[in-house]
Amino acid sequence: MLWERAVLWERAVLWERAVLWERAVLWVWAVLWEQAVLWERAVLWVWAVLWEQAALWVWARVWRQTECKGA
Repeated sequence: MLWERAVLWERAVLWERAVLWERAVLWVWAVLWEQAVLWERAVLWVWAVLWEQAALWVWARVWRQTECKGA
């Protein structure tokens, strides 16, 4: 009887550790996923800014060429 209780208690402790370990792994996974999403947003934002700058540069260059031809 005492031995059975000890075995059941040990199983409960091991199960609790497994659950806590799983929660820890899932938490780390969620944090890494969030970081990846934030990194992706940052990259997309930089890409959008660079694209906008390129578009403005092309527009300014075309405007200067048309202005020089008209003068």
